[in-house]
Amino acid sequence: MSKLVLLDIDGTLIASDGTGRAAMEAALIEIFGTAGDIATYRFGGRTDRDNVFTLLGAVGVPEEQIEAHFVRLGPLVAQGIERLVSSKQKIIRALPGALTLYDALHASSDTTIGVVTGNFRESAAAKMRAGGFDPVRVVAGAYGSESADRNQLPPLAVQRAFEATGLRFRGTDVVVIGDTVRDVRAGHAIGAKVITVLTGADDYDALCDAGADLILDDLSDNGQVLEAIFTD
Repeated sequence: MSKLVLLDIDGTLIASDGTGRAAMEAALIEIFGTAGDIATYRFGGRTDRDNVFTLLGAVGVPEEQIEAHFVRLGPLVAQGIERLVSSKQKIIRALPGALTLYDALHASSDTTIGVVTGNFRESAAAKMRAGGFDPVRVVAGAYGSESADRNQLPPLAVQRAFEATGLRFRGTDVVVIGDTVRDVRAGHAIGAKVITVLTGADDYDALCDAGADLILDDLSDNGQVLEAIFTD
């Protein structure tokens, strides 16, 4: 049975050392003159559309103004990430087992790689490249610039996977791999199996309470992860 594996990025594939936060802050200040209370803001599992409207709305930036300039943010944030990494001000590293799992998923004829992430499309690709993941391998992606509600993203990725492959993925044909309660909720909203790791935002109790189907310390045991992907 072919599987669509929808990967989260931050806290699942990579540790980003605050790179995205720093790049987002600079981009928001450049466009809007403020980044709101970004220093203490908790991103975990939220989409960048949600993040931007929440941060700026809290300091009185009108929604119409945010919407008018929103399209400029993705490229700016990506450029900021690339500058921070190339100048070695920040380091993005692959989390244990993530690169070899990514390679295994790409090599398998029974898996289609997708991404469901809170990042802008452009910043998602920048982070993946910095961590050693070739974003060209992603067959179907859904990104945080597309909706403020993360639950809206997996259906987009599933539809795009069908358009790219001709395969209909339903229920547990889809496996979400993430690190937050929001990953669990978004996956279960389409009947997907959800594998979570303790390398990111949420702890064991939170993921357990959310109903994660499997909770792992990390992705280092690729065999265990692959077995879980193919076991309904």
